[in-house]
Amino acid sequence: MREKINELHIVLESPFYRLVFPNVKIVGRRSTRVIRTKEGGFVNGFSISGHVTGTGAGDSSLDFDEGRKYGGCIILDDLHDASCAYSRVSLISACQKFEQCITSRRNTADTPFLVIGQRISVYDIFGYLEKKSERQFEKIIIPAVLEDGTSIDENRLPMQELKIKEKAEPYVYQSQYMQDPPEPKWRIFNEKYFKKIDFAYKRIGEKDLVAFIDLNSGSIKTLDRTAVGVFQPFFMKSDFSYEPKRCGVWVDLLAAKLDPATVEHDIHEFLRKYEQRLHAIVVEEHGIGFKVIADLRTLLPNTLILGSRRTRSKMEVFQSCSQFVEQGHIFLEKAEQNFHYLIFDEFEKIHTETEFTDDIADVLSEFIIWFPEKNRLGIPCPEDMYNHAVLKNDAVNAVSVRARAPFSCLNVCDNF
Repeated sequence: MREKINELHIVLESPFYRLVFPNVKIVGRRSTRVIRTKEGGFVNGFSISGHVTGTGAGDSSLDFDEGRKYGGCIILDDLHDASCAYSRVSLISACQKFEQCITSRRNTADTPFLVIGQRISVYDIFGYLEKKSERQFEKIIIPAVLEDGTSIDENRLPMQELKIKEKAEPYVYQSQYMQDPPEPKWRIFNEKYFKKIDFAYKRIGEKDLVAFIDLNSGSIKTLDRTAVGVFQPFFMKSDFSYEPKRCGVWVDLLAAKLDPATVEHDIHEFLRKYEQRLHAIVVEEHGIGFKVIADLRTLLPNTLILGSRRTRSKMEVFQSCSQFVEQGHIFLEKAEQNFHYLIFDEFEKIHTETEFTDDIADVLSEFIIWFPEKNRLGIPCPEDMYNHAVLKNDAVNAVSVRARAPFSCLNVCDNF
């Protein structure tokens, strides 16, 4: 958005534009990134994630047929980022932004919306406008492959290239190229349909468990979405005989609102029952995390306490696996004996069938352990592998299965 505003200023300030439209007044500097209309409205040159997008769109002084006054329009271009395709919450949030905020920025209700973009999910803005919105829209759908089986642009997207894309990424192909996204594979399960599994694993001495702590807050004032996950690393047969696939199975999870004054003691109390088996504890190294690390090193002197920082560049971790990297924040930590821990974590609202939400039920705590060494070749994820996230709460027991994560933490029974 900022780039577009800068480009617009370049055009407005060009000699040719000033020659053709000499009376147009440019208000403000380019650095302000604010465009004002003659009726006092403005548009703020920031992205959809900004708090204020602008107001006063449309020219109510223009009278068209049947008294319609819709001079101008609001254009929504690529409302969703492609990385949101696997996060239903992010998709719903953008649709709510449109309904609750953007629709109120017009001078008149006759000012139309022009929504442009490629489909990424059945829950994207186009799916919302088609199935849930009361507003009437005219649709123009341009798939990459036409009805006669030919490519829409043989030079840029030859059929051979499209077939390669279809085979490599069927979901992306069907959504972004054919503009007809399939129903995603996530489901809501009851926890009783899950069973804990105990794989044959390689012990790290007598200690076979690893704990990950996500404080989800850089402030000492609030820790409303803290999660502590305990995992048991295990080894599976790999596609490469020389490099076994190392994963983790979920053992226990604490998702609670903790008091900043006693957070390290609450975490210690939860982990005490596993103290003799804990090989390492990984804590986010920011905000109150520094204090928690220091205190846990005192409370658990015989356990390795590690700090974890978010990677600066996701592509530094997996240049060939960006579709996995973009599903969540990544924490990469190298511990003793060449063990690598990779965590995908999301803290999002769960939209359950009962629409139950509170401070804890809003937390989707998703932990995946994957050891990336020797796996930078971009090995495709099997279609039947999912990311299983567990929410434990007295009021609600729900489990969300997110599609297309690298490896699963739990084994799902056939009784869906």
